[in-house]
Amino acid sequence: MNKKTILTISKSAIIILILLAVVFALRAPAADLNILPTGDLKAEYEDASGLPYFSEMDSYYNLRLTENFVDHGYVGDELVDGSNWDMHRNSPDGDKINYELAIVWVTSFFYNIANQFFGDYTVQEVAFWTGAIVASLAVVPAFIFARRLTNDLGAITATLIIVLAPNYFAHTFPGFFDTDMFYYIFSLFFIMFFMESLRSKNLIAKVVFAILSIVSIGLFSQSWTGYIFYVGLMGIFSVVYLILCYVFNIGDSERELYPSKAAWFVHQKDLMSIVILGVIGFIGLAAFKGVDGVLGIFGSLTGLLSLQSTSTVVGGFPNVLISVAELQMPSMLGAGMDSFLLANSNGVINGIGGIFVFFAGLTVLFIFAKRIYDYRNVKQDGNTTKKPPKSQRLASSKKIDDDRKFKISLGSVSKFAKDNGVTEAKRLNLMFATLFIVWVVITALAVSRGSRFITTIVLPFGLMAGIFVGYASDYVKTKLDNDKMLMAVILVTGFFASYPLAAVTVPIFGIILFLLIAIAGGITIYGLKSSKSASTKVPVKKYVAIIAIALALITPTVCGAYQTANQVVPGTSDAMWDSMVWINENTADNTVVASWWDFGYLFEIAADRQVIFDGGSQSGNSRAFWLGQAMTTDNMDLSAGIFRMLGTSGENATNTLTDYTGSPGKATDILIDILPKNAQDAKNALINTYGLTTEQA
Repeated sequence: MNKKTILTISKSAIIILILLAVVFALRAPAADLNILPTGDLKAEYEDASGLPYFSEMDSYYNLRLTENFVDHGYVGDELVDGSNWDMHRNSPDGDKINYELAIVWVTSFFYNIANQFFGDYTVQEVAFWTGAIVASLAVVPAFIFARRLTNDLGAITATLIIVLAPNYFAHTFPGFFDTDMFYYIFSLFFIMFFMESLRSKNLIAKVVFAILSIVSIGLFSQSWTGYIFYVGLMGIFSVVYLILCYVFNIGDSERELYPSKAAWFVHQKDLMSIVILGVIGFIGLAAFKGVDGVLGIFGSLTGLLSLQSTSTVVGGFPNVLISVAELQMPSMLGAGMDSFLLANSNGVINGIGGIFVFFAGLTVLFIFAKRIYDYRNVKQDGNTTKKPPKSQRLASSKKIDDDRKFKISLGSVSKFAKDNGVTEAKRLNLMFATLFIVWVVITALAVSRGSRFITTIVLPFGLMAGIFVGYASDYVKTKLDNDKMLMAVILVTGFFASYPLAAVTVPIFGIILFLLIAIAGGITIYGLKSSKSASTKVPVKKYVAIIAIALALITPTVCGAYQTANQVVPGTSDAMWDSMVWINENTADNTVVASWWDFGYLFEIAADRQVIFDGGSQSGNSRAFWLGQAMTTDNMDLSAGIFRMLGTSGENATNTLTDYTGSPGKATDILIDILPKNAQDAKNALINTYGLTTEQA
């Protein structure tokens, strides 16, 4: 390793460490509840130890599983036939745990480290900070990936936009203990290693990067069920890229030299790279998820498209998922004239970092597309074009007639031709143009399924914003020599950089930042004279413009993160928690708590009692319908009957009666009629009115 390489790696390591400190420091204030005045009101949102309650309810499910794991070595309340079983959910029988447990394993590891080296901490205290710590580590893949595509400043820009993205940040600050923390880490590593495998020329390097890519997606599969989205994304990219390689005649040899499209494809290294990734991917994912899990990926992907469907989920009952806020169709921009300049979770453009990031991303897509268009007639460079094997060569007169014949030499599938003069710039431009275009299109489709998927579209736009900084840097250094135009760029980008600071904090801070940028531009443009000896160096004034461009892209996201961290209010308070403690201390162990799904996880852990409905029961059963009936009907006998049915027999009555009648609608009507009745009257109605046998009734 030479001195230059060591310096490059050392510089990158230092930048990554600084970025880690910055993004964690921006998350940390969420633990202080700064929006609440010190005193009794703030104390209402802190537990007996002074630790704030968690910000949302899914955190309490993850906490309960982690506490189980630390306490007795498995996440369930009990083991049934070797399977973890959760007896706090889905009264009366509980529920088998089928959940990605990376969050449990990582947090228990942190718990062991904290108690071994740093003092005495509870699982809840460790879990409170785990999300912020893990999410900050996304800096590592974000910077490395971006740095492979642009310069240092561009990589810093991309990293901050990604790791501080509003929708991601709002799920990864202290007190938010959910699986979102892993989202960017594994998805970025997966795609980065995938692309490195594809672009590498050495077979061993291809295999190594392919293995790293599959390990990344395998680990992702243990942390979030949405990993399948990225499997599908890169699968679509691979198909589109190979097709475009043929369209633009990018390969190891000219396509006209082969007798068929199939023969040309078989002899391409890119196809072999994708085959290697596919084979290793299938084996690797099968090790993580089982063969059935891998084979079921396609069905899971198509299921993502029906999240907002109002059609039935199971047995004819409505889809309660359409009531979840994060699964509502997001707007493009938040409310207000200045919304397009800010980064927040109020709209799609806000979610990716504001209008300037959106503009930068589209600009990069345009540049990629234009380059590919310009390359369309560029022939392979050099004179070493590799011809196909003699057995594959055809006379010119036969090429047209035999073009449709399917001739493949399977013996050549495993062979990699040496570099034969293919225009590498053309290939790489097509590769990354295809990646980002497919990435944007697929994530835009995902965003149409709900605002929670804005997190997915941030990645391509964040990386493209970093690439934009690289392009802008090159343009300013080599092309922008007009001082008036340079000053205009500095003033415009200075405004974009300073406005979010003024809007989120206090106006004077934004004004100060704008003045600093403007003054720096004015002094370096009009106050400093370039010496002839420095004519070969880039003038300072151009660096001011480049930094101003990067600040304009970064500032909205950084200010949005600052605002979010300082406006956190926990999702529960002493009043609700203490009421659950009262239930724990004053009711029988077999008491069942009935509520709508949103507070179910909290009640399970705070009351240590079984619940009828929680956040994991929103689809796949009839509980939402029945609880909605029980909570809205003015027939108190019916309401009590529904609660009694769900608490003691769950969905058994609905399912059994559906089997007898053949219709979930008819079964529901019958239950609504008989649930208010006493046992004997209900039995008589089932027999005499609805035609059931005595045994069935």
